[in-house]
Amino acid sequence: MREESGLTLVELLVALAISALLTSLAGTALRLFLTTSQAGSDQLVVLSDQRTSSFWLARDAQMTPPTGVDVSPGTLTLTWRETITDGVHQSVYSQSSENLLRVHSYEGMTSTIPVARHLAPAGFSAWLEGELLTVVITSTRGGASRSWSELTHLRSHGQATP
Repeated sequence: MREESGLTLVELLVALAISALLTSLAGTALRLFLTTSQAGSDQLVVLSDQRTSSFWLARDAQMTPPTGVDVSPGTLTLTWRETITDGVHQSVYSQSSENLLRVHSYEGMTSTIPVARHLAPAGFSAWLEGELLTVVITSTRGGASRSWSELTHLRSHGQATP
């Protein structure tokens, strides 16, 4: 009798079936991982929009007296006078496409920064009631969407706006 080495056809088919099953499971796991990662990334981007816009809006609004607020559809203008140098600051917030822009002017110098980058259409509105400024922002990216209100009490002391 002679001994033959190698695989039989049945052993080869079983090995191929096991390899196909493991490849299929690995592909499914990878797709699930990538989908979950993208959803998490979308949530982080929307939360970043909220954090950044809330910071700048609260900062500027707390410096502004009620007489320094001008609200028009899609635009919020905050104007205040610095108490030490008597310089005049002005911050204009407006939606441009998907961005909420803050244009800040002080003594002839102007800077523009996006404070939110993923706004929904008509995702920015503001209104003033007495000394309470309310701003509503809706940010969306991928499957993540978030709408929040920023309520800020305006400055009721110090110098009036120019």
